[in-house]
Amino acid sequence: MGNVQFPGSDGRLVIVAARGLGRAFLRTFERVALDSGTVCGRAARSGKPVFVSDVRLDADFKAYVDFANSVPFRSVLSLPLMASAGEFVGMVSAHSAQAFAPTALELKSGEIYARHLADEVVRLASASERAAYAERCSAELMKITG
Repeated sequence: MGNVQFPGSDGRLVIVAARGLGRAFLRTFERVALDSGTVCGRAARSGKPVFVSDVRLDADFKAYVDFANSVPFRSVLSLPLMASAGEFVGMVSAHSAQAFAPTALELKSGEIYARHLADEVVRLASASERAAYAERCSAELMKITG
């Protein structure tokens, strides 16, 4: 399970693509404030990957634990899309129903792939174009999910 988010026109993270996540997830996390206790919000603020092996034990995620149990997901890894020049362009998050721990190699590889992806996103579209794209994708996802 996972999703990709870009900053929307209001600066909050907007889901632009998702796999294996249902309507309730997409509605609940349709727009995520960077100052939220979500794993993706924390990764966006720090500019570094954030991994939570068990959201049930994570104090910052407390407000979302009941929801996580209903999906279900237990582990989350959020990788910020940080361009080489330091610009934050989005987020890639993976969710697992089981507790897991990525290896150091997996984390480092994820960071490298995320930076390459971010550099390409910056090369292809301006921040305002990306925000407009995020809004279009979000609107489409919300239509599809009812």
